Amino acid sequence: MGYNKVTIRDIAASAGVSTALIYKYFPNDKVDIITRISSRYIDEQLLQQPETIDFNDFPGYMRAVIRSMQQFIKENSSLLKALTTAVLLDGEIAEEAKKVDVKDYNDISELFGHFDGVNISDRNSLELLAD
Repeated sequence: MGYNKVTIRDIAASAGVSTALIYKYFPNDKVDIITRISSRYIDEQLLQQPETIDFNDFPGYMRAVIRSMQQFIKENSSLLKALTTAVLLDGEIAEEAKKVDVKDYNDISELFGHFDGVNISDRNSLELLAD
């Protein structure tokens, strides 16, 4: 239906729940739904369970993350279009992104620091993630 046309009522009907339940968990309308889904996905991709990670193979870990993200893009093009549209039309997601605190990236920095040969020293978490 596209971002502009889909309503909370449409989403609730598709999910088989009431609109009140949707608003209970996503009080900021469609933007909140898209933001939460996107954030959760990124966190899940970067912060895998430690027992599934080979800390001797950082390049292999990053290749697996990138492959997983590529697969997600292929399988979720509608979600990504909605996210892009939401950013362009509403601007709320862009405003939320500006509020992200670098502290939110500390877990990722700590994870990277566990890999053999990866020295994060006292680098800024956001800078490390960008690198």
